[in-house]
Amino acid sequence: MDGNVIAARLRAQLSFEAPRRLLVAALLAGLAGAPGTVLAVDDPATGRAPAPPAQAATGSDGASSPNVVGSNGGRGDPGVAGRAADATAIPASPGARAFGQDGGKGGNGGSGGVTFRGGDGRVGGDGGKATSKAELATGTNNASATAGAGGNGGNGGTGGIAAGIARDKIDGDGGTGGNGGKGADAEATANNGTSASATATAGNGGNGGNGGAGNSFAPTPRKGNGGAGGDGSEGGDARATAGNAAIASAAATGGQGGQGGRGATSRISGAGGESGVAGTARALATGTVVSIATATGGQGGRGGEGGQGLVGKNGKNGGTASARAMGGVIAYSLATGGRGGNGGTGGDSGALAGARPGDGGNSGNGGAAEAISSGTQLVFAFANGGRGANGGSAGTANNPRLRGSQGAAGTGGNATAQATAAGTNAIPSIAVARATSGEGGFSNEVRASRGTADATANASSRASFALATATAIGQGGQAAARSQTRLGIAVLLPAVQATARVPARSTVSAETWTAIGENLPDRGRFSELQSGSMVAGMPTASDVGMLTVGTPHVRDELKIGSGGVVYGAGYLGAAYPGDGSGLASTHDASADFEFDLASLGDPHRLRLGLLSDAATAGGFDSLSFSVTANGSALQTWHFTSLTDASHMFNDQVVNIGSFLSGAHSSGTLDLGLSFSLDSHTPLQGYNIAFLIGAASPTAVPEPSISIMLGIGLAFLVARRYWIVHKRNRS
Repeated sequence: MDGNVIAARLRAQLSFEAPRRLLVAALLAGLAGAPGTVLAVDDPATGRAPAPPAQAATGSDGASSPNVVGSNGGRGDPGVAGRAADATAIPASPGARAFGQDGGKGGNGGSGGVTFRGGDGRVGGDGGKATSKAELATGTNNASATAGAGGNGGNGGTGGIAAGIARDKIDGDGGTGGNGGKGADAEATANNGTSASATATAGNGGNGGNGGAGNSFAPTPRKGNGGAGGDGSEGGDARATAGNAAIASAAATGGQGGQGGRGATSRISGAGGESGVAGTARALATGTVVSIATATGGQGGRGGEGGQGLVGKNGKNGGTASARAMGGVIAYSLATGGRGGNGGTGGDSGALAGARPGDGGNSGNGGAAEAISSGTQLVFAFANGGRGANGGSAGTANNPRLRGSQGAAGTGGNATAQATAAGTNAIPSIAVARATSGEGGFSNEVRASRGTADATANASSRASFALATATAIGQGGQAAARSQTRLGIAVLLPAVQATARVPARSTVSAETWTAIGENLPDRGRFSELQSGSMVAGMPTASDVGMLTVGTPHVRDELKIGSGGVVYGAGYLGAAYPGDGSGLASTHDASADFEFDLASLGDPHRLRLGLLSDAATAGGFDSLSFSVTANGSALQTWHFTSLTDASHMFNDQVVNIGSFLSGAHSSGTLDLGLSFSLDSHTPLQGYNIAFLIGAASPTAVPEPSISIMLGIGLAFLVARRYWIVHKRNRS
């Protein structure tokens, strides 16, 4: 995938405040200049890449017997297998492009002579494998491998008629359709140099041939049997690897499974052919500046259609996809599971009274998708599970009371996305993970369940902000976000965390943000989140002033603006999802601060200022809020009334020091804040603003220096919501 396309997608998906957008835009400018899967020439003499080869030879059709008493129709010849291709880059031409040859189609069976059987169709040729390598020490390395598709199987020949002297005999049976040829694997490897790009595209599996018709010239009792359809074949697997370069890009696409052949209708009809297994896709990119990996699983094969009155064959599952972008300032991974194959259509009932049509075949599930990215500044991971296919349709009935059944629909594929941004300097780090499971297919107007979705985002930075956003859309799973900001020295295990569980069909988002000495994000972000925690250490004077407007009690107790010190400030919030079904659910959020007591001085001076609250749709059904020290509860409050909660969280001070014992006078103090919100109403939510400080600073001349050298703030932000949500669709 071209870097400009990826950059455009990210700009459309990201949503930050204006200053953050400028930063993101600047970093994305580097991504927009990254090459995608551009293929260089393979022949330095001509300056041209090799052309794809023509399809391998088709197998000859079987000979037909004269329309007199004779013999069975001849079998077709097998399709010729495609040639494999192997390309390696050379110094004068750093691009290597390999094309595997498509397999030839299998020959059709010949027609049978009088009363004789039609010939069988033959197997299609396998596709040719493609392997490409570009591993020169310097410059640009581009490798592309496109594997050959399997040839389709030949159709079965028609059975001969019973005519003339053979009128008292049975018509000939139809021949069997040939199986499809296998789709070939593709492997591309590009390493070294300033940029490395690898693209692998596997071959599709060949379709099965249709069964030959049993001749129906004679009356029904003497009709020949229909031939069975041939089986579809498997799609090839794709592997793309690019690395050891400043810019590394890898893209892999699995082959589609072949479709089963159609069974022929006759006195005794032929069964449909089996479907082919989908190919898998794996892409790995390990760049030092930019890493881009995309993978798409192949579609599952469709089941063959049954002959008259027979059930359709089942479809196959979609292929799995794994994309990993590991390393660099920017890392981007996108994995898409293959779509499930449809079940075959059942055979029609025919004209006979009382005949029942065939049921449709069951459909394949969507393929699973896994996207994993790691880097230092901008890290994105997007995983989309494959869609489950609709159930195969029943055959047409001549009697409405004798209808067939539609096949079962396939479930959606699971999705897993993991993004880790581990900053090593004062530049912000952003990690975004989004997992969207595949939707289930339909059967009898009822949608099958979608897959699970798990999204995990981790971001860390030194002395700047760290933002982690995780979104999960699925039937189950979770969204987890974790952020941490380290000052570089004397900071003890800093971290922020948010976790959201998705046990029912819904969309949930968790977001965490931490920084030192920066303004907090817009509080309006909570309108888009189910759980969030945003915390700043050493908050700016402007933020402290804004947060404490209308809080005279807090300002007086903590001596805001008159000698007091504020160590941290932030927001905690949770909300019921807007697409929730109304089932009760619990949402959690938390924030932790770790203090080095040797630098802090007397911990009994610590105060928690509860500044303000904000509620939507009535806020909550019930709420609990607690303060902990080193894992032990100091105090817990419970609310069932929004009025009571608003009284607690507006201009109130909690004397944390009064709860602390001698055990908290030295070492490390892990001060935790958490609340748990129960709700059943869509968009119902509640969030609070708070700060932690002391009425007077420690006995160090410069409060800010004291914090920088010894406080050790850790922000464990947001252990987020549990969602129980069920949405019925028909």
